[in-house]
Amino acid sequence: MAKEIRADGRAFDELRSIRIEAGILDRADGSARVEWGLDTKILKAPAEDISKIEELKNDYYIKIVRSLPGAEDRKRVLQGCLPEDVNLDLEGLAARTAGLPLDGLFDVCERLREAYESGDKLSDSAVKKIVDEVRKGANADAKEWIFVDVPEKLLGHLQELKDYEVVGSGFRGNVAVVAVYGPREPIPRHVGDPYESIIRFRYTMAPFSVPERKRPAPGRREVEISKVCKEALQRVVFAEEFPMTVIDVFAEILAADAGTRVTALTAAGVALADAGIPMRDIPAAVAVGRAFGQIVADLTKFEEDAPDAIDTPMAILPGTEEIALLQMDGRATLMEMDEIIDLGVRKAKEVSELQRRALKEKYSKVVDNE
Repeated sequence: MAKEIRADGRAFDELRSIRIEAGILDRADGSARVEWGLDTKILKAPAEDISKIEELKNDYYIKIVRSLPGAEDRKRVLQGCLPEDVNLDLEGLAARTAGLPLDGLFDVCERLREAYESGDKLSDSAVKKIVDEVRKGANADAKEWIFVDVPEKLLGHLQELKDYEVVGSGFRGNVAVVAVYGPREPIPRHVGDPYESIIRFRYTMAPFSVPERKRPAPGRREVEISKVCKEALQRVVFAEEFPMTVIDVFAEILAADAGTRVTALTAAGVALADAGIPMRDIPAAVAVGRAFGQIVADLTKFEEDAPDAIDTPMAILPGTEEIALLQMDGRATLMEMDEIIDLGVRKAKEVSELQRRALKEKYSKVVDNE
């Protein structure tokens, strides 16, 4: 990693891609979704390059993709490969292509694109015929290709792979969906506080959020993250305005790749604002630390596993730069700690701009519809 860029192609102080959407759930008082770091591409490379790719894995943040985990990932590939104006039921097509290897899925996309561009009508029977034909021959050449998930910024740096082809969008990164309910009456009433509202924060990871299936029951890590996020939000909300009530915040992690607690806390801030709950400021969170001798922002899983790694998730109130959450895993000097906090404050303010933009986009749509 001794080069001008990090293993995934970013500068040392650069965040991964962040997409935030407010108001995604109709039945919640407030909600938000944050996609953090979903900026990878899938490459199709000759199978004889497998040894080169194994060598690259030591220097770059890449992984070999042998199959698709589920329907959502198949749908993501279909969205990335097909033209935007194709009128197809992508959820139904994702279900219909279940069990196809990755090269078979890309073959389906290519045939559908050719049929669309030639003016053929993509009826259900025509789509079914294409999928069935691909399924019959899918195993014939499945071993001739390998598929690699690579950060988009690295595409120009992989000189060792001369024959690769970008064939779809990758799946790596964090996805958090947060729903807020309240303020509402506590049940049973004796758990309420006569002086302020009580925030209850539940952080959970879906079983499919990590490569190896996670047990659905909450573990010690999830209990700890729920506790620190609750305490961070309790400092932010004007809880004294809502005595004898509770505010429930549910954070569900659908995909995890380092930094899930800051992703959840960032989404929670937007969801609370979407619910109309008064706050001192919208909390913005980011993870900073050290990896391979460099102070870096927004650590990846690869960097969290570095021998000298320091992981410091933090959340601030951007207006006053007050710290609402600060944790650290590792040891740092006072000079390094000053640098980490300064970098974290700067990067959290960038996240804050994205949060505010997401809220403005939601309510600008409401005004336009009226």
